[in-house]
This record gives sequence, C-alpha cells and structure tokens, in this order.
Amino acid sequence: MIVREKGTVGNKMMRSSEKLKFIMDEHGDQLLRFCTLLLGSPSESEKVLFKAALKATKRWQYFENQGEERVWFMHIVVSVCKNQHLRNLIKANRKVLPMMNEGNILVRKIKELPFFCKVIFLLYFYFGFTENEIVRISNIPVLFVHKSLSSSENQFKEI
Repeated sequence: MIVREKGTVGNKMMRSSEKLKFIMDEHGDQLLRFCTLLLGSPSESEKVLFKAALKATKRWQYFENQGEERVWFMHIVVSVCKNQHLRNLIKANRKVLPMMNEGNILVRKIKELPFFCKVIFLLYFYFGFTENEIVRISNIPVLFVHKSLSSSENQFKEI
C-alpha cells in the first residue's frame, strides 16, 4: 500500500519522493552550484546534496507549509553544508581550504566571504530569496542578514 502524504505540485497529489524529485529537477543544478561555492568542491557538494535529499525524504511527512517546499529544502541544504564546512575545518585543523577557480574575480570574492555571509549573499543574489526567507532558511538573525546584504552590495558594486 502506498501512503500519500499531504501536498500538491500543480494539481497532483504527490509522495515525498515525487516532491523531492520535482524540486531536484527544477533546482538541482542551482543547488549544486550553491553548495560548490560554499564548500569549494564539486564532489563534496554532490555528497552534501544527496545527504540533504535523504534528510528531506525522511522528514517530509512532518512538513506542513504547502508551497514553501523550496524554502524548507534550502534550509536543509544550508544546514548540511554548514555541518560539512565545520567537519572540514576540524579535519584541516582550522587551516584555510584551497580556493578553486581563482581566475574568476567574482568567485574569488564570494569564496573570501565568511561562511554565513557567503550563505546570505548566495541565497539573496543568486537564488532571489527575500531577507525573511533567508532568516527562515538559515536561522541567522534578521539584523545580521540585513547588515550582511548591505555590506555585500557595497563590496560587490565594483564587479
């Protein structure tokens, strides 16, 4: 027996695995680039995205806000990226990880940002989330999000 959970995409009732597939089909490439910019490694980003997808599938039955799947899933992705970033720091004894693709000035500048500033910058400018959505996704205080975006705008005007 297949148990269908609450939620629709379009007019069709969907299981959690179908919803996740829909999100990954629609936003998977962006999410992979987002994770790669945060973590610096495409292969590590694929693993993180896979872990996030597993977490989302397991927790989908508890998700209630229809229409907010993208924000909810992004919250999980940011959480898994943050945990992986902390693991990397511990493994490297807090040494700076090597930057990739340093020829691109925008990528280099983004990678130089502190982790949470990088999260805020990418969610706002790359994905188009609002400040309030970023607060819900990242659990970063609204004042920090606002200040970070203001300083990012000034810092990146030249580029």
